[in-house]
Amino acid sequence: MTPQDILRELRDIHLPDPPAAERLGLAWEPFALLAVVIAAAVLAGWLRRTRWRRDARRALRASARIRPAAAQWPVLLDLLGRSAPFAGPALPPDCIFLPPDRIGDAEVRALRAHIDRIIAR
Repeated sequence: MTPQDILRELRDIHLPDPPAAERLGLAWEPFALLAVVIAAAVLAGWLRRTRWRRDARRALRASARIRPAAAQWPVLLDLLGRSAPFAGPALPPDCIFLPPDRIGDAEVRALRAHIDRIIAR
């Protein structure tokens, strides 16, 4: 039997068509990997953008444990300064301009409430 005879006998055998995805050269794995990478990037960006808020909440809770209340004032002013870029158009309460000897519980509560509103946005 010659090679031409063998080929003549095999002419009626056909291979099945490849699946549609292979025909187009597409596979699902790269798309799944791309989706995971995009999701990780979005999550990392969100965590980075909201880190200041988590840090501010932690500092506000820690300052609540300081006694007497007037001793919280420097910590709260520092926290207000760090949160100010995120405050938007919110004006701070007038009590931040009072001299240190006139700071009382009401002023501390007002400043804490203002900082809490900034953080909650």
